[in-house]
Amino acid sequence: MKIDIRQAFFALAAVLVMTVMLVDPTLAQNNAATAGSNALTTLQDAITGRIGLFIGLAIVVLGLWTWIIKQETGTGITMIIGGVLITLAPSMFNGAREFIGGVVTTFSGNSGNRVSN
Repeated sequence: MKIDIRQAFFALAAVLVMTVMLVDPTLAQNNAATAGSNALTTLQDAITGRIGLFIGLAIVVLGLWTWIIKQETGTGITMIIGGVLITLAPSMFNGAREFIGGVVTTFSGNSGNRVSN
């Protein structure tokens, strides 16, 4: 049985969206501003939390099994590399968020608010 990479990623995305909706039921509230900020907070927590780490490590283990047991070298190594990248995603996300936040603060002034003339 071959695993189609596109179908696997779509399934993963669907599971992540369902998880976010189940974890944060305030997304269904009528107040769009509150729901939007709650959705952003939940998404950031999901990306920087242990969910990505667990998924990445699971993909690495599955890649090792595919490579060693099933003797599918290309697929196994690709899954290992993908799992490592997913495991590193929280650190990369936090670093990029801090870098971009610093750049925005530098260009917009100390307060971070846009000055209108």
